[in-house]
Amino acid sequence: ILDPRVKTKGYGQRFLASLPPAPVTHDVEEVGRFIGPVT
Repeated sequence: ILDPRVKTKGYGQRFLASLPPAPVTHDVEEVGRFIGPVT
């Protein structure tokens, strides 16, 4: 989720808590490695 409001707004924490467990990162390069090349 590339929206900073999930970290800065109260409803963001509730939203994140409603999702299933998943890795969390703030590193754009790590996201790129996870997704892989876009073709």
